[in-house]
Amino acid sequence: MKKVCVFALVLLLAGLAACGYAQPAQEPVETKVQATFTPSPTATPSPTPGPTAEPTPVPVPYAREITAEITLSDNYGGYFPYLTDGDPETWIAYKRGTYINISCQEEIGFLYICWYRAPRPYIIHINGGGYSAGESEYLYEYYELPESATEVQLSFSTTENLSDIHVYGKGAVPDDIQRWSPPLEEADVLVFPTHADDETVFFGAAIASCLDRGLDVQVCYMCEHNTDLGYKWHTRTQELLNALWALGMRNYPVLGPFRDEFVTTWKQADKAFGFGNVIGYQVEQIRRFKPFVVLGHDMQGEYGHAAHMMNSQALPYAVKYAADAKSYAASARKWGVWDVPKLYLHLATENRITLDVETPLESYGGRTAFEVACDAMECHQSQLQYEHRPMLYDKDYPYYDCTCFGLVRSLVGEDTGNDIMEHIEK
Repeated sequence: MKKVCVFALVLLLAGLAACGYAQPAQEPVETKVQATFTPSPTATPSPTPGPTAEPTPVPVPYAREITAEITLSDNYGGYFPYLTDGDPETWIAYKRGTYINISCQEEIGFLYICWYRAPRPYIIHINGGGYSAGESEYLYEYYELPESATEVQLSFSTTENLSDIHVYGKGAVPDDIQRWSPPLEEADVLVFPTHADDETVFFGAAIASCLDRGLDVQVCYMCEHNTDLGYKWHTRTQELLNALWALGMRNYPVLGPFRDEFVTTWKQADKAFGFGNVIGYQVEQIRRFKPFVVLGHDMQGEYGHAAHMMNSQALPYAVKYAADAKSYAASARKWGVWDVPKLYLHLATENRITLDVETPLESYGGRTAFEVACDAMECHQSQLQYEHRPMLYDKDYPYYDCTCFGLVRSLVGEDTGNDIMEHIEK
């Protein structure tokens, strides 16, 4: 029995040892190990991706004028030197059913057509297809060919007075090519000159200043210069467009309905234009363009010009009637009514301001507004023989001062500075 118990005890101890519960044979010896710590390298942060730099666009070279290389033909008479001499006083009156062909060995990019009188719609034939042109009735017409061609035909359905044709190849359009946009739908500033050159002499510096600050400017002339009244200057409309383009205007002007008649007295002006008719014309333009500011002539006609007087003296009535639907009701029905916040007249004494026209303007390459106006005056070749030109104040010619305007009517309070847009929130 004892042997059995002893044997069982041996088996029990052997099982405990196998299961890991046996006591160690001796105490473990503590061993010190000298460990060397090598820090892990700091991870390099990935750079935050930035915007990819856009490649600098390569400027497109200007299109080359190839007028000297074209061949012209027509079914009318072949007076082609008139069309390529660059003289606005020479032109051909193409009659209904006539046409002119333009051909060139080089591919034509665009046409720049200068009209002696504004065209009516006509057809441009290219590769057998017909495209309508002339709908805008601009005296200077830029027409980009809608498809590649070396031959173009202009076909007329009524008499058209064509002065010059300029033909260009492919490329960017030069800056001196007049590419007019339609008149504005709404204007910040509406200017009412009477004749060609008035926009430059009296209002040119103001126009350049307004355009430089991003204001929308619309010009509405009282008189048109297309009617031949015996004057030797038949191209004053071309001159005014050249001057407006030089001033920075890009929206085509409104040319008034009144013939440019020579008047020296109020009575003559009233007979020639009709005071009520002038007011009605101004009311319609105010309602059409809904300006914040209107600029007009001196009430004394600057140097006494009776047409300037009438144009100026009509404006206070026009801004009043433009807000009344019962006055000149036809234009109210067409355009709605408008109450002009501010009316300035040249040289007026009420709340007089002096425009800053001598600060260099970035958008004009550092030229001042006065310098821009002086440069634009060179476009009025027919008028350079006279003293009429933009001036700063001069005691001998105070009525030409292009800086001086008076606030004769305001819905927004008096000016405290020299800013025509003061108190106006666009």
